[in-house]
Formats: sequence, C-alpha cells, structure tokens
Amino acid sequence: MNTYARIIVLCAIVPMVMLITTGALTAEAFSVNTSIISVSESGNKMMVIQSSRQPNHKKNQTAISMKRNHPLSIAVEENEQGPGVSNNRRDFLTNAIVATAVGIASSSTFGPTPANAAASSITPKEAREQFEAVIATTDKLLAEWDTVIQGGGDAIRTQLGTNGPGTPFYKIDKAIKVLQNNCEDPITFGEASEEFEVRRASADAMAYSAIFTGGSGKPTPPEVYYKKSRVEVDALKRVEAEMLSAL
Repeated sequence: MNTYARIIVLCAIVPMVMLITTGALTAEAFSVNTSIISVSESGNKMMVIQSSRQPNHKKNQTAISMKRNHPLSIAVEENEQGPGVSNNRRDFLTNAIVATAVGIASSSTFGPTPANAAASSITPKEAREQFEAVIATTDKLLAEWDTVIQGGGDAIRTQLGTNGPGTPFYKIDKAIKVLQNNCEDPITFGEASEEFEVRRASADAMAYSAIFTGGSGKPTPPEVYYKKSRVEVDALKRVEAEMLSAL
C-alpha cells in the first residue's frame, strides 16, 4: 500500500476511535473477518466483511464491490435481520467506517483488474509492429485480390481478421487503442481510426454478402459484392496511411 493510501485509511479509522472514546459506540466487543469470495469474469473483485456483536449475536454483511471504474463504491446488505437489528446509528457507523477503510486498503493491495492488465499487456512497440503488419496485409490483399476471391467471401474476411485469427488484422482494435495514447497527433489518429473500423466493417459486410448470392430468380452475382468489398479495402489502405502519418 502506498503512502497516500495509508493516510486515507488512517483518516477513515481515526473517527471510529474517537467515537469509541466519546461513547458513541458502546464497549460491546466486535470482530471483523475478511475474505475474498470471488473475482468475476468482468474483473470485479468482491470482499465480504462479516461483523458479529455480543450479546445479540446478530450478523451484518457488508459487500464492497470494487469495480473497474469505481473501485470504492460500497453497497451494504444486511442478512439475518431480527428485531432491533441494524436500525441504530452505532451499527451503521461501524459498518460504514470499517467498509471504507478496508475498501481503500484493498483497492491499493489488489492491483489492476484482469481487464486492465489485458489492456496494458500490449506495449506501444508491439502495437506499432502489429499495425505495420496490418498495412502490409492490406497491400498484399489488394495485390492478390483476384487470387483471394477464388476462395469466396470468407477468404476476404479471413484476411481482414473478421473470420478468426490468422492475420495481423485479428484483434487490431487493442493495438489501435494503445497507439491512440502514444501518438504525436492523437486527434488525427483517432478520427482516422474510426474510419478505419467503418471501412473494415463495410469490406467485411460486402464479402459476407457474396457468400449468400445465388438461388432462383435473378440473383446478384458474387462478383458485384467482391467489387464493393474491394472499394472499401482501397479506402482502408488510404486511412491506414493517415493513421501511420499521425504516429
């Protein structure tokens, strides 16, 4: 825990000590046991604080949900309530003070959530290398277009990284986010990256449409969709150059 977090924890605990000495809290002994009960798939950490008081033996449960964007958000839920339980000011102050102190300490101790760790796992150097590989893939796709379309619409989509892994386009959005935070002209790069996604999605949609051409009547030939997809890939190449110049 860093110095700043320790100071905040002390600021949260000192009022509790003052309340005890002035009689706001009775001399009834209570204990706090903490345990991490789950880490959800979204990266949220949960800590449960259970406090028991004598002689009533009533239990309150305070759940602290340390979410990615709001690590100190606190929700209090009371279980096993009976007559006269948790309606007095002393119980509320006990739970609130302890929950705040442990929440601050835990947010400093646990470190980044899995989601944040995953986002930071790509270095700017790796992100740039992937983006440059994407540019090379686009150039190759255009140069070998007539050969690629022999494999149908899915062949185009595979090159664009929208039909599973296999090319640098796959999960390029993560690299783009890293580059957005490490470029010389973030505004130009950000605007170009938005068009990048639009052009890529359009090229993918046209390639996907080519897969389902045919049938009775006068169906649209797949070549029509191949041409439309190529128009989008040509535009994609132009946008990639704008993004590269903004780095």
